[in-house]
Amino acid sequence: MRILALATATALLTTALTACLPSDDSSGGSGGSGGPGKAATAVDEGDGPKAPDPGKPVVKTTVNTSDGPTELAVVGLNARGRLAHLTMTINTANATGVGDSLYTLNGGEVPAVSLLDPVNLKRYVVVKDSAGTELGAGNAYVRAAKPTALSYTFPAPPENVRAVDVQFGRLTTFRNVPIER
Repeated sequence: MRILALATATALLTTALTACLPSDDSSGGSGGSGGPGKAATAVDEGDGPKAPDPGKPVVKTTVNTSDGPTELAVVGLNARGRLAHLTMTINTANATGVGDSLYTLNGGEVPAVSLLDPVNLKRYVVVKDSAGTELGAGNAYVRAAKPTALSYTFPAPPENVRAVDVQFGRLTTFRNVPIER
């Protein structure tokens, strides 16, 4: 059973990473801008969550980091079976050509990414495989002035939860991100 779950999670990660990378000229999305502690809000699409357009983030915001203004975007949050897959991008404005790690951008710690369920008052953390390794981006290297894809896998919230908040370390919390099912 664990092998099947791990294979499914790996397939989801691979599919989402290859299908959800935005192009460099993407300018869609919505959300606020601000520094740490400020939240961005996803747009309410009416009848329920829609499949996100890979070139247009569900929600994005700009935060200040050690590399200057840095854009964080949620490309999609998909629940299939008992797992939910979050795909994000991060893009630093650092034009020096030198990239950085998530550790540095998040103020000296790897960002703890989690889903906050407002219906059941639960926090969902990144799942671990049978070896105890988190199924997430970890301390990814962020390329300078180019979008970097980030991917995280969580336990799926119950069917009655249509949207969650996505907390990305100290940098920001995205509010009301729809779950595609």
